[in-house]
Amino acid sequence: MKVVVLDNNFGRHKIILEIIEQVLTNSTVNFYNKLSFEDINKIDCDYFIVHKNNDEFIFIESLNNCAYKRIFFSGGYNSIKEFPEDNSYYVPYKELFNFLNCLENG
Repeated sequence: MKVVVLDNNFGRHKIILEIIEQVLTNSTVNFYNKLSFEDINKIDCDYFIVHKNNDEFIFIESLNNCAYKRIFFSGGYNSIKEFPEDNSYYVPYKELFNFLNCLENG
């Protein structure tokens, strides 16, 4: 399983990695603080986890027909919003572990 995390706050990377390692065992995780639109269009992963405050958020959110699941997270989100037909999920940061666990393990 391949996971790409786009978050410009380096302080969260270790915490997010720990969450991913607990839920998505045997996964490969790549962290980025920023990506070009060209690089985003070449993303090949199962989960693309993006923080809402990254500049690339709106571009990624506007992409159509994504083969990967896009998980947008923020401390400002109050509830989980799911749009599985678009492979898009909006998740409060504090719920990231529980959400990934539910998504992966049912």
